[in-house]
Amino acid sequence: MPRTGRPCRVVVPVLPGLPLFELAVPAEIFGTERRDLHPDWYEFSLCAVGNRSVPVQPDARLRLDAGVAALSEADTIIVPSCDEPGTPAPAPLLRALRQAGRRGARIIGLGGGTFVLAQAGLLDGRAATTHWMFAAEFARAHPRVQVRPDALYVQDDRYYTAAGTAASIDLCLRLVADDLGTAVAAQVGHRMIASPHRSGDQAQTRPEPANRATGASLAATLDWAIRRLDHDLPVAELAEHASMSLRTFNRQFRRQVGISPVRWLTRQRLWLACQLLETTDLTVERIAQRCGYTHAVPLRQHFRRECGMSPSDYRARHNEP
Repeated sequence: MPRTGRPCRVVVPVLPGLPLFELAVPAEIFGTERRDLHPDWYEFSLCAVGNRSVPVQPDARLRLDAGVAALSEADTIIVPSCDEPGTPAPAPLLRALRQAGRRGARIIGLGGGTFVLAQAGLLDGRAATTHWMFAAEFARAHPRVQVRPDALYVQDDRYYTAAGTAASIDLCLRLVADDLGTAVAAQVGHRMIASPHRSGDQAQTRPEPANRATGASLAATLDWAIRRLDHDLPVAELAEHASMSLRTFNRQFRRQVGISPVRWLTRQRLWLACQLLETTDLTVERIAQRCGYTHAVPLRQHFRRECGMSPSDYRARHNEP
C-alpha cells in the first residue's frame, strides 16, 4: 500500500450468491476497528453491483448503501467468490475493475473471484490461482492466464489471487503485513487464532484416497524447528526429531506441508527477520545470526529474492512515520 498519510480504503463488491464466509474474511481483517494496533487502520466498505438488496448464501439478503461507483475511490478492491464461479460478471463491475487497474489500485480475487478479474482482462499474461476444484475450468476459460493450481495465493504486480476459503485469510493477513508490518499482521492473526504466515500450497488440503497412509503429523517437529531458528537445523536433524529416515521425512514433509524442508525453513527464517527488522534496532548482521545464518550475506540474498528488496530497505519502509 503506498504511504499516503491516510488509511487505505478497502472496498468489496458483493455479488449475488456470495458465500458469507468469503465476505466475513475481509470484513474481519480489514473492517474490524484495530487502531490500537496501528493508527492508520483501514477504511472498509461494501458496495452493490446493481440492485442494492443482494441475496447471499445461506438464505440471507444484504441491503447495501453504496453502488459500484464506490470502487472508483478504493485503494484496494477485494472481489470475493460468487454462487457459480465462471458465470459472466456484470458489465459495470468489469468496467470499474479495468478503470481501477488503470489508475493503479490493488485488486484481489478470492477463490471464484479470480474468474471476475480474468473476465476483466486484468490477469492476461499474469500468474494467478483459484480453488483447485475450479482450476481446470479456469485454465480452459482463460488460456492467457498462467494458472498455478497448487498455490494458496499468488501476487503478480498489483494483482493478487487466492484459492479461497482459508487461503483468503492467508492472503488478507499477507496484505496487512505488506501494508502495516509483520508484527501487526501477527497480532491480527493471533486475535483470529490464525497463522499469519502459512507456508505450503493447496496440495496439503486436497483429499487423499482413503487407503493412502499419510504418516504421522509433523506438527511437533515444525514447532520445535521454529523455536530453534537460530540454529543451523540440517534436514537430517529434523528427520531425527520426527523419528523418521531422511527419505521418509522428505516425502512426508512435501505431502503434509507442500514444499521442501529447506524452502520451508528459509521462509520461517525470513518471517522472523521481518519481525526483528520492524521491532528491534539490531544490526542486519545480528539479525542474520538470530535467524540461523553465520553472517548477513545469505540473509540478504534470500531476502532480496523472496521480498524483492534488501533488509535495510525493508526496515526503512516499515519504519516510515
